Amino acid sequence: MHILVILGFLLTLTAAMVSGIFSIGLPPWAVCAVLAAELVLVWLGAEGVSSLTARRITRQVARPNPSILGFERLKLIGRILVLLLHAANLFVLGWPELVLHTWNLKGIPAVHELVLIAPFIAMVILLLAGLYRGDRMIRVRHAESRVRAGAENTPLWT
Repeated sequence: MHILVILGFLLTLTAAMVSGIFSIGLPPWAVCAVLAAELVLVWLGAEGVSSLTARRITRQVARPNPSILGFERLKLIGRILVLLLHAANLFVLGWPELVLHTWNLKGIPAVHELVLIAPFIAMVILLLAGLYRGDRMIRVRHAESRVRAGAENTPLWT
């Protein structure tokens, strides 16, 4: 997750330096609408992954250790998707051009940087919020299997 955040910040800084070169020239309302749709899709996708994981784990009642490999792969795909969506926002939709030139936030210190990175931060938070239920179910299931096996159950954050 740390690499995702670092890459997102680097993409934002790069896009701010070359703003306006690659954008397709959508009106400001369309750019904001596309960003809102992307945020909803990221959250719904993460919730869907958590629901599928929860259903899969509840079906594996007889097995002591549920398989979490599929969940981890889907989490990785979600992180890559968030990074690709952020790159598309920056270089194709022209989010930096909208913030820096159309809204003219360039002169206000630190505000334009926060507005530039806001969609990425929102996508990461929504991804983590959506995946929380699946992560929690895996941790609880793992703790239950350790108790059944007679091992010491160390408390985990859930």
